[in-house]
Amino acid sequence: MGFEKGSEVSITLFDPLIFPNGKGLDQFEHLYIHKVTSDMVIVKTEKGNRIQIPIEKISSIDDGLGGHIEFARNLEETLDANKPVEEKELEVKEEVKPKKLDAETKSKLEGVNKKELELRESIWFLIGSDTPFTGKAFTLYKNGQKEWEGSYKDGKEDGAFVMWFENGQKLREGIYKEGKPDGLSVSWHENGKKKSEANWKDGIFEGSVKYWNSKGQPVESLNEANKK
Repeated sequence: MGFEKGSEVSITLFDPLIFPNGKGLDQFEHLYIHKVTSDMVIVKTEKGNRIQIPIEKISSIDDGLGGHIEFARNLEETLDANKPVEEKELEVKEEVKPKKLDAETKSKLEGVNKKELELRESIWFLIGSDTPFTGKAFTLYKNGQKEWEGSYKDGKEDGAFVMWFENGQKLREGIYKEGKPDGLSVSWHENGKKKSEANWKDGIFEGSVKYWNSKGQPVESLNEANKK
C-alpha cells in the first residue's frame, strides 16, 4: 500500500466505524500502521490499542507528508436499496451538483472522476476495462469543490498532484513517479500557513522533514504541527 509499518497516518472513512460503546467515527488521526492485508488495514493508537479497518470502508489514508492514497467507491452502494430507481438517480445528481467554486479550483474539470476507477492488485483501471488507466483523474467534495487532482500512467500515480480543503484553500501538492512519492511535497494548514515540507526519492524521505504550526512557527514534529 506504500506505507511502512509504524508510519503515522490519518484515515478517513466512507461510513463511520461503530465501536462497542456505540460511538462512531469517520476520521482518525495519530494512528500508526501495524499491518496491511488484501482486505484489512490494522493500525495502532498512541496508547497501543489496535483497530482493524476493512479496506472497503476507507476513503483515504494520509501521512501528512505527501504519502496519500485515495480509494474509489461505487456511489450506488451508498444509496438506500428500498428507494425507487428514479429517486436513486435524482439523489446521485443532487449529490454531485456543482456549486460556486473557489477561483483557483473552478476551472474546467479534466480527466475522469475517480469514482470511475477501481484498484486491482495495486493497479488502477477504469471500471470494466482490462487496460491499466493512463490519464488525469479528480475527486470532488459534496459541494462540488475539487478535492484532489492527479495523473496516472499505466495504472500508477505518476506526475503532479494537488489536494484542496473544502473551502478551496490548497492542502497539499507533490509529485508521484511510478506510484511512489518523488520530489518535493508541501502541505498547508487550512488558514494558508505552510504545514510541512519534505523531499522524496522513490518513495523514501531524503533529508529531514520541516514542520510549521498553524501560526507559521517552526516545530519539531507532525503532532506539534497538528495542534490547534
